[in-house]
Amino acid sequence: MPHRRGPCATVVVPTYNRADLLRLTLESLRGQSRDDFDVVVVDDGSTDGTRAVVDEFARTLRLVYVFQPDEGFRAARARNLGVRLAEAPVCVLVDCGVVLHREAVDRHVAAQAVGDVVVGRLLGFDQDDAHRDTLVHLWTSSAPDEGFARLAGRPDLADPREHCLAAVPGPLASWPAPWALFWTANVSVATELLVQVGGFDEAFRSWGVEDTDLGYRLHRAGGRYHWADDAVGFHHPHDKPQAGRRASAEANRRYLATKFADDQAVLLLTTHRAVYLNQVLLGLLPTTQGIRT
Repeated sequence: MPHRRGPCATVVVPTYNRADLLRLTLESLRGQSRDDFDVVVVDDGSTDGTRAVVDEFARTLRLVYVFQPDEGFRAARARNLGVRLAEAPVCVLVDCGVVLHREAVDRHVAAQAVGDVVVGRLLGFDQDDAHRDTLVHLWTSSAPDEGFARLAGRPDLADPREHCLAAVPGPLASWPAPWALFWTANVSVATELLVQVGGFDEAFRSWGVEDTDLGYRLHRAGGRYHWADDAVGFHHPHDKPQAGRRASAEANRRYLATKFADDQAVLLLTTHRAVYLNQVLLGLLPTTQGIRT
């Protein structure tokens, strides 16, 4: 019998009570141009039928389901559980509710030849839900390929990090703080490097910044950053519990600053928005711009 090759990537998807959004993510993974990857869904204590959604895809994806009891916000631990189960040389980290373009996994794997920390493009990210109705209409009124094309043609729905890429010269790997663009909604990292830095810091027990913390440590450990414009995902609109999010992120940024108080870039993050951080560090913007309000 021919030897079955191991997976090229392990896709890690944490989830909590978002069964419908999880279905969208898994559907996009089932529709990938290649199928030699596995998927680990880590359930942070859902009670909404998430397991039943996972079971729908058990025969069409190389799928592992892991459940941890609901003990509060534990996204960092959930992702770490997924990484520990990874059998592939590359971990693709995707948020529940992110729909991947059919070439996304392939593009992530290919980009690992350029960098071992690959940041994918994320269309439709809308923190304040200002474009929610438009996004839903654009996506639901067309097939996925057309939907991605229509989204890509709308500057107002572009990845908010793209203006940084246009403003800061040189490849992402040459920036002073490439980790400021590291969002775990759509990234990939060499599994060996992820394990080397210890994965996510599980002390983050509320929303925000745990991905920035990991991105910083990957950079500090010598990770080679690469922006993969063709590893595209769509951030599907969903309800967000806004209450307490801002305070949580601020507290987590302060925690990050205490961990790495010797780094001026990390200290700047407590006062400046991450998307402007590199421009400020390089003197492309005055320190009075990009401040959080």
